[in-house]
Amino acid sequence: MSHKPIAASERWRDRQPLTGTDLIDFLALRRVCGRADSRIGKVGDDYVENGHPLLLFLADSLTTLIEVGHVTLGEPDTASCGIRPITVTTSGRARYEELCDRQKIPPYPTE
Repeated sequence: MSHKPIAASERWRDRQPLTGTDLIDFLALRRVCGRADSRIGKVGDDYVENGHPLLLFLADSLTTLIEVGHVTLGEPDTASCGIRPITVTTSGRARYEELCDRQKIPPYPTE
């Protein structure tokens, strides 16, 4: 059984593009939600992903997401140079899925 490909014009017809804070929150939450190949955390005042500094606009978004309770900081991991892992909360997962719905893309699967 073969599947007929969906034309790009049909796939994106009803999509409402994200802008501003919604777009930046989406990008930050996408990095935190369920990506097995990504380890994101905080060392001191700096955010890192797989040991590399995170872009400033994403770091600012993560700070805000922590303040509103969409993501949390874990305890420092002594095995990984004191990185405090960032994990998504239930409200953060709901916000991420809402943004994915608006973009009409599937969210990363939950671990």
